[in-house]
Amino acid sequence: MKRIITFFLIAIMLCILPACGKGNEEKNETSSSNKFNTKVALTVAENYLNLLAKEDYENASKLYSKSLKDKNQDFRPGDLRIVGFNQDTLNEVGESILVRYRVTRVVKGEARSDLDNCSIKIIKEGTDYKISEVKSENEKEAYVEGKSLRQRRKDDVKSSPIIRLHRLPREMYPKSNKANFNKVPIPNKEFTAVNFSYSGEKIAISTFNEDSFIGIVGIDDSLQTAAGAQGGGAGGQQGGQQGGPQDVGGQQGEDISMEKPIGQKILSLDILKNAKVDYMVFSRDEKVIMVEFTEKDKGSSLNLYETDNGNLVELDIDKKYPSDKYDVVFVSFDKNVMTFEVKAKKGQDLQDPAVGKYQVDLEKFKVKKL
Repeated sequence: MKRIITFFLIAIMLCILPACGKGNEEKNETSSSNKFNTKVALTVAENYLNLLAKEDYENASKLYSKSLKDKNQDFRPGDLRIVGFNQDTLNEVGESILVRYRVTRVVKGEARSDLDNCSIKIIKEGTDYKISEVKSENEKEAYVEGKSLRQRRKDDVKSSPIIRLHRLPREMYPKSNKANFNKVPIPNKEFTAVNFSYSGEKIAISTFNEDSFIGIVGIDDSLQTAAGAQGGGAGGQQGGQQGGPQDVGGQQGEDISMEKPIGQKILSLDILKNAKVDYMVFSRDEKVIMVEFTEKDKGSSLNLYETDNGNLVELDIDKKYPSDKYDVVFVSFDKNVMTFEVKAKKGQDLQDPAVGKYQVDLEKFKVKKL
């Protein structure tokens, strides 16, 4: 009898233990699913900025928390559009994260660029990750006055010249010249597209006169600080007109001809024949730069250049997707990759297998279709 009771108790224990284990397993799974996932939250923040870059404000607003959606007014898109961003800092605050991005904005085809700091707070609302707060502040802005490209930093009343048209190099070897033998004059009639790097220590510039020159200028902000302490620098008006024999200051009668430019070194990248630059974007690590341009009487295309030596990355986009048949447009930079899209021009075959999105590996410079 004693043996039967013992056997019966063992059988009961064997039934109870798996049930307990399963219960603990389910409890652990529930606990894990409720835990705040920083990686998922970061994806939401990046999706939000990508949607803003595409000017898809309707879907961007769907990522807002209920409280932010109630407070938020309709988007009013301006001329400055987001073309790139890079994560700067990340702080975990309880069951939320606060991530700050360096964001670059440009006016397409114009010498106008902003470098902003954008802070995004992500919370968990039920099972969804939502944006509860967005704060942006301007770090730097670049614009043209007279013959100068100028910079103003946040909270500064006065600005400083980065570079003047007559200070550009006179000639260079274009990258299309494989023999690298004949120099050609650098077009210097007017500044066109410009854009800051995320660090703010460099700015990509382009100038135009039938052909386009592109280059990268290093910026020394300590010179602007020193000039400000001495009372130098012009107030200026943003987006001033180019032209005239000399720079035009923001304060009447102010002599800005003695201002020391804060642009120090210039890296000449290329001269694009019969083309005008639309805009330029640095990769997230700033090792390469994308230049999108429109060829006269044709369409758009793009080039990639290495920022340390100015070398053209040989992707053969112009050969594979000639601009008389296709429009090649930049989509975005991500970590170690760039995405671009090939579009059929009006009247061309929309079923062309070349049409679609492509990704460039920025380490091996290999292209694959998505």
